[in-house]
Amino acid sequence: MRIARAGLALVMALAALLSGCSVAVEGTPAAAAGGGAGLAATAFVDARARFSLVPPHGWAPDTSGRQETTVVFLNARPDPAPPGPFLSNINVVVLPAGADLAATVVGARRELADLTAYRPVEDEAASLAGGLPAHVLGGTFTRSGYTLRNLQLFTVSEGSTFVVTGTALADRWDDYRALFDASLHTLTVPA
Repeated sequence: MRIARAGLALVMALAALLSGCSVAVEGTPAAAAGGGAGLAATAFVDARARFSLVPPHGWAPDTSGRQETTVVFLNARPDPAPPGPFLSNINVVVLPAGADLAATVVGARRELADLTAYRPVEDEAASLAGGLPAHVLGGTFTRSGYTLRNLQLFTVSEGSTFVVTGTALADRWDDYRALFDASLHTLTVPA
């Protein structure tokens, strides 16, 4: 089932991003209205021009495709925590749309509930520039010895499902919440 595959990819992307790496970047910067709220001055545009996103200033993009991600933006300064340093991150997953936005969100809620100690804390409708419907989910969970918190933005457009997730240590969430919210809401997909 495509919704289950999308949900699994989302959960896998969350789980895989506990450390960073360096790779060549295939996306290109584009002019953007970024620069505010700690965001970069330019947007990242993926290599296939399916979306653009303004990442946090100085966060390094990784387009290696780890865990089915299209891009992961890694904080250059790790947050120290047991069992080792954690890199706060924003990742983007693009999948073929198997359902509309409402069905995608229902499937994502089901998959997220399977994370260890998952506790939902946000669940609301949203919209992107141009009025494209979106949905935001957020929660806390544990993985590999970390207590994490995330914020995810979902939208479906032009035959693709886009999921943008910001993840940080739960005890550092207040340091990242506004930055994640600002960056996730810069997502632009072709009309």
